[in-house]
Amino acid sequence: MGDISQEAALFWLINQSTGKKAMSQRTTLCLVNVSGHNITDMKVSAVSGFEKGNDPSVFIRGGLAQNSSIGGYVELLSASEPALYSVELTFSDGTTLSFSDNQQNAINKHVGTLAHTGTAQGLEVWRSSGGDVGSSSHGTNGVYIRSSAVPDHSTWMGDLQQRKPGILLSDITLPGSHDAGMYETHDYPLGGGGEWAKTQSLSTLGQLQAGSRYFDIRVCWRGDELSTYHGTTGYGAYGASLSSILEDVQTFLNSDAGKDEAVILKFSHTYTNTVSSIITEVKKLGERLQIPKPAGGATNLAQTPLSDMKGTVVAVFADEFEAYWDQEQGIWPYFDTEEHPSSINGTNLTVYDHYSNVGVYESMAHDQMGKLGKYGGRGYSYLFLLSWTLTGGGAVLDIEVLAGMANPWLPGKLASRAVQEGHRPNIVYLDFIDPWLCGVAIGLN
Repeated sequence: MGDISQEAALFWLINQSTGKKAMSQRTTLCLVNVSGHNITDMKVSAVSGFEKGNDPSVFIRGGLAQNSSIGGYVELLSASEPALYSVELTFSDGTTLSFSDNQQNAINKHVGTLAHTGTAQGLEVWRSSGGDVGSSSHGTNGVYIRSSAVPDHSTWMGDLQQRKPGILLSDITLPGSHDAGMYETHDYPLGGGGEWAKTQSLSTLGQLQAGSRYFDIRVCWRGDELSTYHGTTGYGAYGASLSSILEDVQTFLNSDAGKDEAVILKFSHTYTNTVSSIITEVKKLGERLQIPKPAGGATNLAQTPLSDMKGTVVAVFADEFEAYWDQEQGIWPYFDTEEHPSSINGTNLTVYDHYSNVGVYESMAHDQMGKLGKYGGRGYSYLFLLSWTLTGGGAVLDIEVLAGMANPWLPGKLASRAVQEGHRPNIVYLDFIDPWLCGVAIGLN
């Protein structure tokens, strides 16, 4: 079958094992272990309503390491009849957890916990589902085995500096929030807002406590207020105000937990009539914007020690802000890089940031993992951004559903040998970021 990914090979084997019935429905099932414990054994039982050889027992078996995931296609006999299965998990400490589900739930949106039994304590089974994109998959069921207590990653950069003094920004992996201000939505007059525009569920402070440290900020005017937005003129939605985002950042950095953290705010996709007002608002952060510079040299932010950035806001601005770039004032130039340059010079932050612009998981993963293998890694003069996001289109426009189609696969990809042995992203960019997924990215450090 050539050089293909493990999951692609699994999908191929499942698809070859039996012919498709005319009324069958292909769906996707992914099991995620962010429980804090290794799973040593997985057993599937009470299976009904699936095509023979295309049920969850094909791949949900054996062990599953902490911060990893496994999944594949499962074929339902009917679009309307129940497709039932039960899973029993055994953890490394000998405790167990069992749950049951109907894979028909993959077809429509469901977000919440599933009932479970067993001796394991402090865990929950959380499910996100939906995303009927047609014949390739009539819906994804992402089932997370996770701690019931919400992880707090407020101090992870400070902790990392204690373990690895002098570590550079380009030597780490940090979680990033795509369209970070879109955790609330206010519709444009022509609509298209709500679930089509909402990309996050946590406030800026919540995202910081979850572990995100790279924030994509897109600003326009909403009346006389600077507001984040997602969309185009007349279509889309407004999000949180810029002032509320900056207030949350200040609150976090002023806290004892946040005092050794650095927060990168990237401003782009900006309407020209807002540029000067955004700069004025950001400059209110004052000394928080000041990053020490090496004696006699310009600062390449990617190659700056994390310890020099602690307690600061690293505010970087795309080329529409060029007239206002002023490193002395903490208004840093931001550039996307198209290629794998031998050297990035200048006082700036350069990021390889190229999203896939597709709405099907397999296409996105192939695109992004290919780019990671070619351009990713540690210690470069730029950062590599892994854009783990899907673009809405056709029947699937709800961004929470799109995130539910992509996010369950992320732990498995980041646990792969290629990533673990060197091709690690610097930024893992997510919609609907959460503390459990942030923990997976932070764990690469």
